[in-house]
Amino acid sequence: MERTLEKIEDELDKLQLDYINEEDDRRQMDIERKFDYLLDEATILDGVLRIAAGVTVNNWTRTE
Repeated sequence: MERTLEKIEDELDKLQLDYINEEDDRRQMDIERKFDYLLDEATILDGVLRIAAGVTVNNWTRTE
C-alpha cells in the first residue's frame, strides 16, 4: 500500500530531529541517506523535485 505524503513528511520530521541529536558522523550519513530516499518517495507522490531544489536534512521545513 502506498504511503501518504503526510506520513512521509512525518518521517522526514523525525529523521531531521534524529540527525540534529546524533553526534556520530557515520550515523548522520545513514540518516541523510534515509532522508534523501524519503524525499524521492515524496517526489513520486506529488512531482515536487525537492532534492533538485536543494532540500536537505539541514534545511527541511514542512510546507502547508
